[in-house]
Amino acid sequence: MSCSICSSTSVRVQKPYLAKSPFFIGKSITKCDICGMQFACPMPSNKDWEEYNSSYFLSAHVGVNSSHQFEFFSVGLAKVRFRAVAEFAAVNNISLNTILEVGPGAGYLAREILTYFPNVTYYVVETDRVVHQ
Repeated sequence: MSCSICSSTSVRVQKPYLAKSPFFIGKSITKCDICGMQFACPMPSNKDWEEYNSSYFLSAHVGVNSSHQFEFFSVGLAKVRFRAVAEFAAVNNISLNTILEVGPGAGYLAREILTYFPNVTYYVVETDRVVHQ
């Protein structure tokens, strides 16, 4: 087993992965001694990832994405996340020019950030095809 970031074989199991999804049952949280990356081990196959990601949004949110309560919760969560990013950037004197968001779902955080930073270049990676619609 090796780290997918730095390829080091100096990795150690930290603890069992506490899984609610069958996808992660039998996995462990493993940490690379060189770069500090933590990852699930053994890693799922590409086929398993494709199946898991193909409908993650619907299964994780149980189809409630059309309810007003879910909408309010999502907007509120995006505001909290935005505030954390903005405060971190301000404290560390980081200019927000380009942002990459992995797993944006319906784009609530993107809308929040682009409202306050309209000139930022914003990229997203979303593997769940349901959200692409």
